Amino acid sequence: MLTKKHYERIALILKENKASVSLINDFCSYFKKDNGNFNPDRFKETCGVVCENCNNEPQKRNYCLKCEVEQ
Repeated sequence: MLTKKHYERIALILKENKASVSLINDFCSYFKKDNGNFNPDRFKETCGVVCENCNNEPQKRNYCLKCEVEQ
């Protein structure tokens, strides 16, 4: 099982490489299966997830208020 430090480092790598929301969601699915305490919202926030539609950082974790698109 991965630890918090692993998740944080992976999130930073994804952020540095401007990973797609789809890829980040795939990681979240895997991590949640690996660890029931994994917090996908916190991981996405650390990854710097932005709305692919309008490039706005969502004000709610899975929903962009600016363009009203679910992430």
